[in-house]
Amino acid sequence: MRALTAGTTTAPWQASTMGYVIEGISVPRAEGLRRAVRRGGPSGARTALTIIGRLHSMLYCWSGGRSGGTLRGSSVLLLTTTGRRTGQARTWPLCYLAVGEELVLIASARGAARHPAWYLNLRAHPRVRIQRGGTTHTMVARTAAGTERARLWERVVEQYPVCAADQRQTSRVFPLVLLRPARADGTSDGRVGA
Repeated sequence: MRALTAGTTTAPWQASTMGYVIEGISVPRAEGLRRAVRRGGPSGARTALTIIGRLHSMLYCWSGGRSGGTLRGSSVLLLTTTGRRTGQARTWPLCYLAVGEELVLIASARGAARHPAWYLNLRAHPRVRIQRGGTTHTMVARTAAGTERARLWERVVEQYPVCAADQRQTSRVFPLVLLRPARADGTSDGRVGA
């Protein structure tokens, strides 16, 4: 499969002046989407990110993680949570940091004043599903706190320097979420939830 590209880049979110190329078929950029982002402010940007995230997720699933599995050199996984209000499955592509057998997710929302929806969902329902490459795992989520969070934050900033800049944009402290493989009883290590 040929990667989704914009010109010579491999990430659809880097496409600003060209169309996309999917399987050799050129798709012009969506002028309406671009206008919505410009005029809509935060809600327009949120809409654009939602659309791009869904496209990314579809490409990732379709290719078994071969396309969309990295973002600017960082590994990407698909996180599926249960909607806290709807009870429906919700999937997001997210960068992560592997620390031992745990995976660390950063609920940054690019410095937004509110926590991202995926974080609120997993606080309500800590049992989640992830896809890394072609494999799917059930995990249990918890939020790091105290010295553990401080230690992890140093590693996050080392791996993703943009997180430090995003954190300076808001008074909200970015939650760091640890995912652990779930046991058959639905727990990981007894520290379930946030």
